[in-house]
Amino acid sequence: MGKRGFVFLYHPPLLLPPLLPPVRQLIKSQRVQNKLGIVFEKEKDKTQRKDFVFVSARKREAFCQLLQLMKNRHSSQDEPDMISVFIGTWNMGSVPPSKSLSSWFASKGLGKTLDEMTVSIPHDIYVFGTQENSQGDKEWVDATRSALKDFTEIEYRLIAMQSLWNIKIAVLVKPEHENRISHVGTSSVKTGIANTL
Repeated sequence: MGKRGFVFLYHPPLLLPPLLPPVRQLIKSQRVQNKLGIVFEKEKDKTQRKDFVFVSARKREAFCQLLQLMKNRHSSQDEPDMISVFIGTWNMGSVPPSKSLSSWFASKGLGKTLDEMTVSIPHDIYVFGTQENSQGDKEWVDATRSALKDFTEIEYRLIAMQSLWNIKIAVLVKPEHENRISHVGTSSVKTGIANTL
């Protein structure tokens, strides 16, 4: 009879990279075509941005598409079937708003809606435009967000704010949609007296 032997092979432990925090947003640089900013979730309501430079813009696009495919395959978050947008404008006549803006938020205006139920539920996106608004930008946005939170019990996020003199527009979105929005840009053009107002 032959001898039986055992051979033990030693394998060093497999070193896996640490788990990355969830990706919240991809920001494609428009100036540098091969640069990509990735915003990671750190803790509750805290994020961290890291910038990456790819060999080419084509490689950056391939990476973004790969991330999108991975998200679609592995994400438990469903994409919404419908987005509800409220757009309202108000000539304030240089008078501060009343404490409650709920009548404005609940108005249907003259628009038409496909489903009457969408009027009674909080919208996904709110766009507020004002004219002759003498409040400061921050003061107006804070007042609007606070009133919207009282009305919907949701802490909406500011996506964009643009003002020119006393004309203002603010775009607010539900927190669950914030990471779906990118490449936000704003601008204004003076068209008043001698193009100065």
